[in-house]
Amino acid sequence: MFLRRITAAVALTATLSLAADNASAGIQPIDDPPTFVTTTSFEAVWHATGAYNPDRDEFLYVASNNALISAVIFRADGTVRVPEFPIVTTVFGSTSGLDATGLQLHAVYNETAQEYLVTYQRFGPRSAAVPTTGRIYGQTVDATSGAVGAAAALDRVNSGDARCDARSHDVTYDPATGGYVLAYSIGMLFATTDACENLSGGHKTTVVPVSAALAPGARVDLPGTMPNSNDTFASIDRHPDTGQFLVGRLGDDGGRYTLITPSFDVVREHHVDNRNVTNGSFPAYVFVDVDPVTRNWVAVTRGSQRAQIMTLAPNGSVVTPSAIRFDTTFLGIGITDDGAILGTEYTNIGEYTMSGTKVSSYGPLLSSLGTFRSYDVVPGAEGRVMVAGKHLNGNSTAGAATFLDVSRTRSIESFAPARFLETRPGQPDFDGQGRPGRRLAAGEILRLNVAGRGNVPTGAAGVVANITAVAPSGPGHVTVWDCIGGAPTASSLNYTAGAVIANEVIAKLSASGQLCIQSFAETHLIVDVVGAIPSGSPVESLAPARFYESRPGQPDFDGQGRPGARVKAGATVRVKIAGRGDVPSDAKGVIANVTAINPSGPGHVTVWDCAGKAPTASSLNYAAGTVVPNEIIAKLSSKGEICLTSFADTHLAIDVVGAIPDGSDVESLVPARFFESRPGQPDFDGEGRPGARVKAGKTVRVQIGGRGDVPADAAGVVVNVTAIAPAGAGHVTIWDCAGKAPTASSLNYAAGAVVANEVIVKLSAKGEICLVSFADTHLAVDVVGAIE
Repeated sequence: MFLRRITAAVALTATLSLAADNASAGIQPIDDPPTFVTTTSFEAVWHATGAYNPDRDEFLYVASNNALISAVIFRADGTVRVPEFPIVTTVFGSTSGLDATGLQLHAVYNETAQEYLVTYQRFGPRSAAVPTTGRIYGQTVDATSGAVGAAAALDRVNSGDARCDARSHDVTYDPATGGYVLAYSIGMLFATTDACENLSGGHKTTVVPVSAALAPGARVDLPGTMPNSNDTFASIDRHPDTGQFLVGRLGDDGGRYTLITPSFDVVREHHVDNRNVTNGSFPAYVFVDVDPVTRNWVAVTRGSQRAQIMTLAPNGSVVTPSAIRFDTTFLGIGITDDGAILGTEYTNIGEYTMSGTKVSSYGPLLSSLGTFRSYDVVPGAEGRVMVAGKHLNGNSTAGAATFLDVSRTRSIESFAPARFLETRPGQPDFDGQGRPGRRLAAGEILRLNVAGRGNVPTGAAGVVANITAVAPSGPGHVTVWDCIGGAPTASSLNYTAGAVIANEVIAKLSASGQLCIQSFAETHLIVDVVGAIPSGSPVESLAPARFYESRPGQPDFDGQGRPGARVKAGATVRVKIAGRGDVPSDAKGVIANVTAINPSGPGHVTVWDCAGKAPTASSLNYAAGTVVPNEIIAKLSSKGEICLTSFADTHLAIDVVGAIPDGSDVESLVPARFFESRPGQPDFDGEGRPGARVKAGKTVRVQIGGRGDVPADAAGVVVNVTAIAPAGAGHVTIWDCAGKAPTASSLNYAAGAVVANEVIVKLSAKGEICLVSFADTHLAVDVVGAIE
């Protein structure tokens, strides 16, 4: 994902001088030049935040100073829908008005009532005995017109001492009730006595249900107290699947994260102690959120200099333990709809993966009024984000919002397998459009509509599909291409008479979204689509080109890859890839179909990036005298090469069908064995050795995310799966563990064979893949790439 500005918001002349950010260098607005109005009257803005309204695709922007709160409603493109209107205009109970001890301003959209709620801390009466104290108020904001009705106090504190008050808070919408849940801390600033609910100088966190009419219910105190009431902070979010809430709370020893049920019963709690880590001089804030992609909880404990992140499964169990992953600090974070973390870094906006890898950064954000300081990030739909902040112009400040497009084009979108073509009569495809009901004739060209069907986008540039030949009339091969011209000199799948054999291919689509398929011999064909290459993807799907051909007299595309002799057993073959044909010279990986032709005995081929010796993994398995292909994704060496070694003498052919550029979210890895069922055979880390054959029909779960070089937050994986000595003919299906195994084959085998196929698989929220085999068999799973 790469950030880019989409527009500059409109400046507003009103009490808080809310202004729009002008275009900064290298970031172009949609309206060029941007609509821009300024004022010479500035107020000291303390904080800014906002909320997104999916019903109207708009953002509420809210800013506060020591006495006033104003708001604006923006369209998603940054233009004003509702001009600036006041939320708090008068001060009562204290000349200091709003409290400035923390980030005490929040906003949330209520999809049931179709209105916003703005919450803030200000001074007000608690009782006749306590005429002024710090309280939390809520104000309803209509999505079309502005503030509605009067503000209401939402907190409940049981103390006659005005210094004991409701302090830091956060609020979330609860669709189960149509209202809200408020979390806030109770304490006394610099307290050393028990005048504040017997807290002895500490603080506690409580949760309260609040109706859409802003009527608070009974409060429920979370167990335990936190030391040091001066460093209070609370954060809350609701899980969209379970309906449970995660509450983050801060103390001087770090953060606590408490998972509670909809009735506020504690499920489990985690303590992140950051006193002994290089997180900075003190803990500062805690944030909780839900990753929309993995559905995991995200808990960030921010120190004064760095931030730690921990991810939890929806049930609260730890997925990745807390560790310093951000070598920076944030005032606010947001998680986009494709799982990237955006953090406000004062005058910059940083973009990170869940593992803490910084993807990109914007800044410094500048305007004609001065430097833009960011406070909060509010994700919207389709990658559009509002950054809520203020301008800094000498000693003056003005509220400001700027809008970014952080939409991400994934290199490869992986999804559950779906059958797009099935030529056998009576056998189903997923939508009824790919059932010709007859065998494909030798030499016939079949055009298959792919784009716009199922999960494949209409404008997809390429497709990832598993092609299976069923009972061919003779030996031969299948070629798949983008329908431009005749079939190229390349094979996508090789077969023998009567066999059932599959190979996964990445193929370029035609301008009309079609694939062309041609078979040398008459055969039935099956096409299972498992992924797509979106338009604009950095992964380039190419027309097949033969880069290496060892058989004498057989051509490659440029004459550089024709040794004219069989590859000797155990010999290492180096093949130059980058800079040849359509492969960029700086490519970091390659997608290629590797074919073993007439090996002298059973064995396998290993492909790697030439670093060190060949790893313990197979890229292609064969029997003596066969012709066996497998499409692979391989990492390239620094010189743009791949290395191959074969267990037995054989001829080899390599057809390149795609390239992976530097910066792509597809990471080609050195092959590593993640699962090995055969007793006594190793996997790379000892976690994937069950020591027994996989039973027919039994689902096997293999943990992928977070092991070896695969990021914990990976969205998909590229694996080479091998069936070894199956008890009968059948197939293996691989999927993301969601529901039952789909009607699709990832690998087909005959009894007693050793057959491999490389597949791209979507990972589950826990980072797993599931495999099921039709017959008893041993299985090996080698991971060769990851999709972040």
